[in-house]
Amino acid sequence: YDIEGTMPFESDAVRGTISDPVILVIGSVHDETPTAYRLSQNHPNPFNPQTTIQFSLPQGSHVMLTVFNVRGQMVHTLVDRVYGPGTHKVVWDGTTSTGGAASTGVYFYRITAGNFTDVRKMVLLK
Repeated sequence: YDIEGTMPFESDAVRGTISDPVILVIGSVHDETPTAYRLSQNHPNPFNPQTTIQFSLPQGSHVMLTVFNVRGQMVHTLVDRVYGPGTHKVVWDGTTSTGGAASTGVYFYRITAGNFTDVRKMVLLK
């Protein structure tokens, strides 16, 4: 969601749902429109309890960002929606699509945006 203006902050408030979370990122992202699709390495990596994944889009696209375990099983779909051009950040808190905690281990995250697909590896330590 693009939020313009202000939004009240409430400690321990819950926004969104498991299937449609609202993720607020503090900070700024470059205003320049990227010239190419890009999936950045998550940071921190290894991580506990959460990590940030950044991706860039040169044009508006439907984005799927999904986390898989080493067996190739889908663990969590972080993003499944249309984004405008620009650089975007998503936070994964190490939970599965059912809300449970993912196990310590190696995971892969894959982005699909338009005809672009890329995969990167990350490590969750507990």
